[in-house]
Amino acid sequence: MIALSCFAPFGGRQVNNSQRLLDEVKKIASNCPELNLSFLEPLPVVYDTCFESLDERLQALSSKPRVLLAFGEAPTEKLKLESVATNLKHSKKADEAGNVCAEQVIVEAGPSSIENSIGFSRLYEQLAPSVKTHFELSEDCGQYVCNNLNYRALYELPDSLRFGFIHVSNSKEDLSQEARAVLELIRLIHI
Repeated sequence: MIALSCFAPFGGRQVNNSQRLLDEVKKIASNCPELNLSFLEPLPVVYDTCFESLDERLQALSSKPRVLLAFGEAPTEKLKLESVATNLKHSKKADEAGNVCAEQVIVEAGPSSIENSIGFSRLYEQLAPSVKTHFELSEDCGQYVCNNLNYRALYELPDSLRFGFIHVSNSKEDLSQEARAVLELIRLIHI
């Protein structure tokens, strides 16, 4: 099984594009039961709490996934395959609980960065050219809540659960092409 997570709306907005993207993926995937996808409830946009919420949602699943893809939104035009998480939370922007973090490590004894366990670079090269145009590789997940979740998941989830984080555009209205691209990426992960 592959589990998919996203974030709830934040900053007074009504929607989070990571949730909208997964809603589109869910609609399209309803015709693809062989993919065996599990869609988790949206996570709060709150430092550290987002990981605890993710862990609770994973524990509640009746069967354990072998892959977890988490999605968040960012100012980007393409889907960003985040290949690295850094051990730093730093933003002047408050999370939904009002926390502002300045130059704080995420895990005190943790390494400065961790590479994802999905192998996005290899998967990116295997994508068909028409699908690849919807993605870009990234080594900068930012320093806000998305990176916090990415780092803690890579640091704390068991090695048996492969994890990757993907940023989706925070401004696109129509995400249907991106949803199809995500499903093609998932098909490669299934192989």
